[in-house]
Amino acid sequence: MSFFIPAIIAFIEFIVLLCMSDEEFDRRYNAYAIAPPTIVVNPTTEVTVKSDNTTYVEEVKKLYDLKVKGMITDEEFEQKKKMLL
Repeated sequence: MSFFIPAIIAFIEFIVLLCMSDEEFDRRYNAYAIAPPTIVVNPTTEVTVKSDNTTYVEEVKKLYDLKVKGMITDEEFEQKKKMLL
């Protein structure tokens, strides 16, 4: 009979997770979703990549656009791309 207790607890936690709002879930389990990451291009310029539901691919595309515009070098692009991993 005691083997049902963990199953009951897991079921209750599942119901709580289903009823939880997206904001509450992000606050508890996705700390990175609250504060956007900061990417420092060079000592005088700071570029912030917003992470409000952006994916790794979108952030790399933003960095690539900066590289194409000449705001960062190829080396900086590769370095920042590796940091995102």
